[in-house]
Amino acid sequence: MKKQQLYSGNTFGAVFYTDGKMEAPMLPEYPQITKCPACKELFWIDEAEEIGEYFPSPLLPGEREIPTVRFLSITDYYRALKKGLSRNNEDELFLRKHLWWKFNDRVRKGKSLLNSPREENIWKTNLVILEGILDNKDAEQRIMKAEALRHLGFFLLASTKLEFVRDSQYKSVVDVIKRACEEEKTEVLEITT
Repeated sequence: MKKQQLYSGNTFGAVFYTDGKMEAPMLPEYPQITKCPACKELFWIDEAEEIGEYFPSPLLPGEREIPTVRFLSITDYYRALKKGLSRNNEDELFLRKHLWWKFNDRVRKGKSLLNSPREENIWKTNLVILEGILDNKDAEQRIMKAEALRHLGFFLLASTKLEFVRDSQYKSVVDVIKRACEEEKTEVLEITT
């Protein structure tokens, strides 16, 4: 499989969301875990053996395109968690956060958050566990804790968590989440700056 590399980037034109996701056209995120298109196994990209560099060129007769590493689906992030592919706490946080973002990507695209009772169970269970492992001492993680609680409908608790985030760099996201708590909104929201 091939993976892209970024040598330089910036956040001009970036869109920020209350769940902590940033979509920046000039600073794209690349997958850290992916699925082999042949055997369907999930693997961490940093554990894969690098065998060379790839330079795009026209395919010769009989050659096949090398597949590109891709982000996982909701099902695959859930499968990675169920299979215990987390190597440490950071990996579990990464997988749970990205599973949450995958669900929220539907809302970002104007679609329904959940498509079945099974998905609702996966979504709720993931958010409850994610909220429990996020660190209250880290301002960004505390904001994510509050956002997870808001998504679950615990508006007062979410708003209370934000009272301890006093750093001015987080004022806009804290204000958006607090206002959403007051209005009892549970969906992910864009942060306008």
